[in-house]
Amino acid sequence: MKDIMFVQILELINEVTSYNEKEISLDTSINLDLRIEGDDATDFIGKFAKKFSVDISAFDFDRYFITEGFNPMGYLNSLFKKKGKKEALTIKLLIDAIELKKLE
Repeated sequence: MKDIMFVQILELINEVTSYNEKEISLDTSINLDLRIEGDDATDFIGKFAKKFSVDISAFDFDRYFITEGFNPMGYLNSLFKKKGKKEALTIKLLIDAIELKKLE
């Protein structure tokens, strides 16, 4: 079953990026490795949630992704925090979210 989910996630990744499937593993991060960010990340997470019936209501987008456009509060926060430091959102975490039916 996990193999099927892996393949379906790869198909979804191919909709928003041009990465070769051979380069992607369970440890691949969609944000840090594949550089899916901003509007592409929003689109990806929305499609992911719909395709796999995953609840994303508690998902902290800013924990993983850099948003597009100028955000004054984000700029101020970056002055006091490690700039650009985001957690990895791996394929393994996405598969876990499918099994749990929620992405947090």
